[in-house]
Amino acid sequence: SMRSRSHVRGHGGHGSSFAPEHSRPAPFGFTANARAGGTSREAAFMLMKGNQAYDPSQDYHAEHKWRHLMCKISVKDLVFCHSTVTRTFKHGQHRGEPVQALVKACRRAGTPPRDMPALVAVNKESKTWVVFGNRRLKALKEFQDEVGPKKDVLAKVIVHEWESCPPSLVAKFYDSLTTRNGGANAPYA
Repeated sequence: SMRSRSHVRGHGGHGSSFAPEHSRPAPFGFTANARAGGTSREAAFMLMKGNQAYDPSQDYHAEHKWRHLMCKISVKDLVFCHSTVTRTFKHGQHRGEPVQALVKACRRAGTPPRDMPALVAVNKESKTWVVFGNRRLKALKEFQDEVGPKKDVLAKVIVHEWESCPPSLVAKFYDSLTTRNGGANAPYA
């Protein structure tokens, strides 16, 4: 069964600081910005091999495998890793479709679709950072804006605790972490 969102309360980001990219500690001694190139980039890619196994939009079995970490969380309590998102989905059954199609599906149903793959997040520094599913999060936050602050739009999320996060997911987190606003928003690229 899914954990309640109270299991991961306290991740709204109030009072937490966001370290700029150049001052973030990096996993296993790699440079924080893997995009810097060279051997650090190659090492990060090696660490990230097989990461699709964490993402339900890329691996059908991921939700079942990580069900013990699954919970429902208000999208208000989730933050973006990405600084921007593209307007179309990149993976899964909706690859190539516009992100706005998910907003419309939410609007029609009054809730996120039941068959929408779970987001994958990491709890770190009092925030729940979405590592896989930033485009889905964008659509859900747009829907949240439409329904207003009195209603919570809940998302299925597989939440990994930072302290027990697999090394390949740590590498993916740092590779994805391009936000410049603490994850508050991610405009379309």
